[in-house]
Amino acid sequence: MNNNSLLTGITERLSIVDIDIESQNQESKIDLSTQLRSILKKPQEKNDDIIFEKIFMKLCLALIVLMIMSPIAICDLYFGFSHSTCSREEHNSNINIQSYLIVTGFIGVTFTIIMLMIITCFDFYKPSNTSDCMMFCIIAGVIFVGIFNIIWTTLGAILFWGYIYENGNCNKTFSTYLFVSLIIKFVTILLSLNFKINKE
Repeated sequence: MNNNSLLTGITERLSIVDIDIESQNQESKIDLSTQLRSILKKPQEKNDDIIFEKIFMKLCLALIVLMIMSPIAICDLYFGFSHSTCSREEHNSNINIQSYLIVTGFIGVTFTIIMLMIITCFDFYKPSNTSDCMMFCIIAGVIFVGIFNIIWTTLGAILFWGYIYENGNCNKTFSTYLFVSLIIKFVTILLSLNFKINKE
């Protein structure tokens, strides 16, 4: 009887030890799986940092576009709508300096707004079929505006330097602005063409 109770006590203890070992194994499996999940998941802070970085980059890019493009476009509109006698002079064509400046100003403002909308709405970090199509449209639009800009700036330069600047009928501020803005536009065109040639 004593042996039986001793044997029963030993088997009970072994079964308890068995259950404890199994529960420890299950707990360690649960701990291991939660550790792996926590490693594989990105913490919320990293996601917030990435979102903040995207917003900050878009803001900086938008400010650069505004600082580069808007001053000349606004000045073109200002001088285009100013009532200067030489800006309305027509020579050999139906285009005068006033219409040149107004068209250039509106194209500049429109292009600036479109660039700001693209920067704001377009997600550069997630490529997709829609973004590829949008990128193609953007490139085609930039090429079209670039070709028109070359032709239109050349026409404005011919009108100004060929007819108006020689006569000296314009007021000094108007004449100086046109001179400087045409040089800036031609330098910008040459730099962009040089960049495209070097890129290819």
